[in-house]
Amino acid sequence: MSNERGNVLFLILIAVALFAALTYAVSHNGRNQNPMNRESTKLQATQIMTFGNRVKTAIDRLRISGCAENQLDFGNTIWTRVNGATYNVPVGHNSNAPVGGECNIFHFNGLSEPVVTFPKASVHPSRLPDSAYMPGSGTILTGAIAGVGVEDRPELLLFMNVLTEDTCKALSRMIGDKTETIVEDNISNTPLFTGNFSTSIPVAFGTGPTASVYGKREFCYKQTPSGWLSEGVYYFVKVLLER
Repeated sequence: MSNERGNVLFLILIAVALFAALTYAVSHNGRNQNPMNRESTKLQATQIMTFGNRVKTAIDRLRISGCAENQLDFGNTIWTRVNGATYNVPVGHNSNAPVGGECNIFHFNGLSEPVVTFPKASVHPSRLPDSAYMPGSGTILTGAIAGVGVEDRPELLLFMNVLTEDTCKALSRMIGDKTETIVEDNISNTPLFTGNFSTSIPVAFGTGPTASVYGKREFCYKQTPSGWLSEGVYYFVKVLLER
């Protein structure tokens, strides 16, 4: 009889141990990103980084071939707003560009750098108003970054729009920021590039709330508050032309 009681007690202890292990495994996995999702996010971040580098290289080559900084043309019909009818960088956005397209980054007479979007790295467009940039699309803006180029002279910037927080963290790690820093502010002084670089706009990044990106040429930025999403909107920012 004592042996039977001992066996029952032993089985109960095993059941308790198995239940505790299962509980730990479930809770542990819940606190971490799924490994497959993590690899997918890393892949998307790599592709965004590669695209930004390729666009910068294309600009450098066009500049060497004779295109002035105010002649660079990024007009395309791929980068749209959520409504699909309004373009982020419309064809003809730069009236200084040669009519033959030889200074258009995405034109066959230029360097034929393909226009791409990254929907898998971004917030779903159904969460955004029609006027918002299509998630995963790009925009070409100008803005001054403290510690980059000549002080108070705006740089030419690539913004990759409305990314997920996980994508921005992956990009931050790739840049070498182990703390995954994402600066937060509500920057408004980064106008669309139309061929001219204003000298009157204040510094956009690298001071105040964004002081941690002083001197940086690529980083993630969270716009908050945002009229598009109550929790804020994430962007990847890359300097394409330092001035």
